[in-house]
Amino acid sequence: MPFRKWELFELPSLRKTKTDVWPIKTSTNLEKPRYVIVTFQTARKDSLTADASKFDHASLTNLKLHLNADSFPYDNMNLQINENKYAAAYRMYASFQSSYYNVNNQPLLSYEKFKECALYVIDCANQKEAVKSSIVDVKLMLYLSDCWSLLVVLLKISPLTVSLYMITLLSTHRCRAL
Repeated sequence: MPFRKWELFELPSLRKTKTDVWPIKTSTNLEKPRYVIVTFQTARKDSLTADASKFDHASLTNLKLHLNADSFPYDNMNLQINENKYAAAYRMYASFQSSYYNVNNQPLLSYEKFKECALYVIDCANQKEAVKSSIVDVKLMLYLSDCWSLLVVLLKISPLTVSLYMITLLSTHRCRAL
């Protein structure tokens, strides 16, 4: 599938809390996402010394994509990446290839490398057909074990388009204790 459309959104900052909701966009039912790929980076924008091709796990404990009232994935991921408990996230990443291309899984990242270059893939292709409203609100909920300002890259793959959404946050300050 060729890239037909790119969209870029930048958000100056997220709240410095352990939970945040990013209302990404409102789209039509025809443009609702089928797959969403989320990555995190800290302190790499406009830096000549930082490697922008690397991604961080950002102490993520859970990630939810909401399309109106439906949430993906349905179950909590219960990630503890610093303790090597990220099998659910790796399984979602590894199964993307077979789901999207209809081929056997051959992930490029091993389980160990995934920790260093986390790509969180959310498969929302199997949506309920009952969701026939003409407007779809797309929201991303982030749950972190430690609050950081982050760069969030979100790749939305639709039937006819591939769109890129990005939040850029330059600060790397930890949040105050709540």
